[in-house]
Amino acid sequence: MQVYRLKLNNNVTLKRKKIGFRSELIDFIIRKPSLQGAILYDGMLFRNRLLKNYYELIRGLLTNANSGFKDSGGDTRNYRTSGEVARGDARICVGDNTEELDFAGYTLTNLVANTISLAEIIALTSSIEVRLSATAGKTGSIVGAEFYVYNDTGGGFRALQACKLLSVTSGESIIYKLIFNEPWLYNMANWIYGITDDLNAPNEKDMAGVIYTLRSGADANVDKARIVTGDGTDAWSPTDYTLTNPIEHSTTFHYWITDYAVEYVWRTWYIPPSDEQIEEIGLAQKLYDNGGAQHDTLLCRIALGASPLNLIGGNYYIFRLRIVGS
Repeated sequence: MQVYRLKLNNNVTLKRKKIGFRSELIDFIIRKPSLQGAILYDGMLFRNRLLKNYYELIRGLLTNANSGFKDSGGDTRNYRTSGEVARGDARICVGDNTEELDFAGYTLTNLVANTISLAEIIALTSSIEVRLSATAGKTGSIVGAEFYVYNDTGGGFRALQACKLLSVTSGESIIYKLIFNEPWLYNMANWIYGITDDLNAPNEKDMAGVIYTLRSGADANVDKARIVTGDGTDAWSPTDYTLTNPIEHSTTFHYWITDYAVEYVWRTWYIPPSDEQIEEIGLAQKLYDNGGAQHDTLLCRIALGASPLNLIGGNYYIFRLRIVGS
């Protein structure tokens, strides 16, 4: 089997495998650095770990299906990610842990939490940041971000999303950052922003260029995300909102989840009718605006740049988009 491996950018790897005389597997791996967390405290920035709860929230939103999390008491629940997710504002928590939490961690020791005083979203040159601000509720040794969510039966629960060993002092300001790097777009980060602040998020932009207010304070997803391809040659930008001449592909979804890592896979089969060059690929999803209208919305875009996919008409191709986290 012949395998080609390319690093498209710091966060995406492309692998191409010949799996037959006229068939090929084209595998895009969106790696862990594409989603990051950080804490701004006392003028210094500290990277932190995103937890399994956070990745499961992302999975549920993109698949329009309820997904699993552990609440602050350690009980297993299901996010109501096929409906209204947020029950209230996020909180910043301080605890007394002396070791970093595992990927499947769900609570802090002797937790004291303050509801965020401010949530904001900022598009930078190479990323988008959702920033949550609060003061430390106590003097402690670990800091976390906790979302207030509905489970699938309508109960309200706290779900820890990220944490970092960090000594903080009661009453001091903490800014928690949820960072979306290439290939994620503003549209995806804006959805999370709305959930953190339990509001409908303005300035979502659909693939037709229409700016709308996302119904992230209620049921936002119409259906599941699907793979789209296009022939646009522009470099990735955090405010991209469409592909050039987009083609939507029938998409299936599969996933693997452990307490150590997750892998989410979108897959499609494609036989081009003639020779074709693909310059970009992404995930798009139908989302509701606050008036109930539906919008095809691009959530991530991989620009292939100097490595376009040259497809041969009549050949058989399998495209996979994979998210991996740990």
